[in-house]
Amino acid sequence: MTSNPFNLLLTTYTETLTALEQEGDKLPPEKILAALLARDQIQKALHNSEPPASQLFLELHQADERLKKLATAIQRNGKLEAWRTTQHAPTEAWWWYLQSPSTALERYDWLWDALALLCLTVTLALLVNIVPRFIDGGPDALGTFAVVLQSALAMLAAGGALTRFGREALEKVWRGLGIPQKLWQVLKFGLAGLVLFIIFVFHRSLPQIAVSYNASGVAHYQAGRLASAQFDFVRALKLDPDNPQTHYNLGSVYEDLGEMEKARAEYRVAMAAGSVAAHNNLGRLLIFGDKPNDAIPILLRGWQNATDPEVKYDLKKNIGWARVKQKAYDEALIVLQEAVSLAPNRAPAHCLLAQTLDGQNKNTEAFAEWEKCNALADPTRPDEDAWLLLARQRLAKGKP
Repeated sequence: MTSNPFNLLLTTYTETLTALEQEGDKLPPEKILAALLARDQIQKALHNSEPPASQLFLELHQADERLKKLATAIQRNGKLEAWRTTQHAPTEAWWWYLQSPSTALERYDWLWDALALLCLTVTLALLVNIVPRFIDGGPDALGTFAVVLQSALAMLAAGGALTRFGREALEKVWRGLGIPQKLWQVLKFGLAGLVLFIIFVFHRSLPQIAVSYNASGVAHYQAGRLASAQFDFVRALKLDPDNPQTHYNLGSVYEDLGEMEKARAEYRVAMAAGSVAAHNNLGRLLIFGDKPNDAIPILLRGWQNATDPEVKYDLKKNIGWARVKQKAYDEALIVLQEAVSLAPNRAPAHCLLAQTLDGQNKNTEAFAEWEKCNALADPTRPDEDAWLLLARQRLAKGKP
């Protein structure tokens, strides 16, 4: 083949390029296709004929460089994927696979993908930690909402980064918004990072959510709804296992339900976490269980850290009660008189002081304390009700 036929094909090719260059950024698809088909004809001529002169090769190279400079506009306005499928274009036919010149962002696509995958891995790890806390024991409205919302966010990010359907859906949205393709990988990483940030913030806020559950449990407890209170306190501990007040509250619920072993276990955890009131309640349960020797060290440790006047009274009263159980009446007298001075109008210390004075055979002084016990005792409290019966029996015998 002479150079003239090849020269004719090259001329046609350059003319189609000139026509494209004159269109600006909005290239008509038919003119794009004309240029690509012209390049196809040149390639066939190169394969089927003798090599053209070096000058024509140089002109072809220059024309190809012109075509490559139009790559971004061709990608935006053409339908390369559909055309190369129709043409069965081999990968060697690079003009059917034109790509926009790589930007700094695109050169790091592998990094954005790796970072997106890392974000998703951490997100899933956080969800594995969070979701069971809201499901164990049965979901409630808040727990269900939290789990569904977080799972939906994670699926959105994971679908966009890991599945073909998710990627295509996101790319369709971004294409519709006119976002350049060079930013897509960065956006996928940004989406995964945003979801991770939301889940991380939620994870860090679990103790605050636990406070809400604890408050709800207190409201149920005060209204006598023990089952609901138990549910809320257990859920609060799932979210914040180290909260001493919630352990203490749950121990109180178990105590009211008659589950004393569970109550003692919760009080011990609360006590280890620094709850002074838990020292008092655990000591009281040990006294109820006829273990005053075990109760006294616990009550004394609580007294060393007590600041609340009501708790200080209860601790003193219970230390005195344990001494009465030990029949150590001299020690009990001192402690119970201190308790009475802290709260003169509360019955327990008077009731125990009356028993102490009886044990010392100080019957006249004991009778006066039994009168105060009878006047102040609250029959709705189990220990005070028992002492109230004792007071009435003692008073029925008359004043010594």
